[in-house]
Amino acid sequence: MSSCLLKLRNIHASYGKKEVLRGVSLQLEGGETVALFGENGMGKTTLLRVIAGLLMPSRGQIEFKGRDITKLGVKPRHELGLSFLMQGGRVFPGLSVEENYALATRHRSPSSEASERPLGSVFPALRNIRGKRAGLLSGGQRQMLSIEMASQQCGVLSLWDEPTAGLSQENAELALTHITRNAARATTQLIVEQRSDLMASKLARAIQIDELVSGGDEDE
Repeated sequence: MSSCLLKLRNIHASYGKKEVLRGVSLQLEGGETVALFGENGMGKTTLLRVIAGLLMPSRGQIEFKGRDITKLGVKPRHELGLSFLMQGGRVFPGLSVEENYALATRHRSPSSEASERPLGSVFPALRNIRGKRAGLLSGGQRQMLSIEMASQQCGVLSLWDEPTAGLSQENAELALTHITRNAARATTQLIVEQRSDLMASKLARAIQIDELVSGGDEDE
């Protein structure tokens, strides 16, 4: 196991007056795959948003690669090698599947550990719909495309918010196998996931959100 990559100390975060995270502390090592489990509404997504820079904590400190990034925004964190697949994924509906993927490969983080792979490397089914507009895809197809796009932008720390949502059992297995293989290249994966049965054999460790958060409220 390599040295500490990410350290959160006493993180508090709120949406307006609604406090969601209260005193969260977490440490991730380089090259490990960690799953974050817990009931809906306990703050799992909020925690990922704070790490990614989409939500600034009201208290506490975040260190990444030994640097204090508590006040940094999303772009500088991405440039340092931190990537985030949001729940439900993100695609450009007016572009084709292939155009979306090409855009992702052109905007990889400078510190990305990903090597460029052809479309369909994770989900072969995408090759058959490469010319289809992303706005016409099913929810599962959009999620597959989002995962392949996010994989091209993975840095040294990748955050995944329910990557298997909307996927069949077979495609969920493909997704999680691909994501956890990234850890073998000395990258770290933090995964919020509901399908604990699929995750069990792929983890370095698992964390229950209630071990980190006391009295968490609902996410967005």
